[in-house]
Amino acid sequence: MMRLVTTLLLASLLLTACGGDEFQDLRDFVKNSGAGLRGKVDAPPEIKPYEPFNYDNSIGVPDPFKPRKPEVKSGGRPGLNQPDLARHREALEEFPLESLKMIGYIY
Repeated sequence: MMRLVTTLLLASLLLTACGGDEFQDLRDFVKNSGAGLRGKVDAPPEIKPYEPFNYDNSIGVPDPFKPRKPEVKSGGRPGLNQPDLARHREALEEFPLESLKMIGYIY
């Protein structure tokens, strides 16, 4: 019986300690902090009308949406888009691609 009374007394003391008016200044600050603020959103920027660009090769700008023929240079040297077959081959180039298999990678 004494244990029950002690437990109830302790619980009531803890509840009264939490219910005080200790943080009233904090509550007032939070309540009044946004009272004078009025948000203002700037107007969106004016959208400029779309002006299409005509790709004309006469000014030196090729149309990027049309396929171009690769440039072929005369002589023994390869062109811009051709590989140099006379270079020294690397170690992995000795194996065909079909025989290589990825097992994992190191992070």
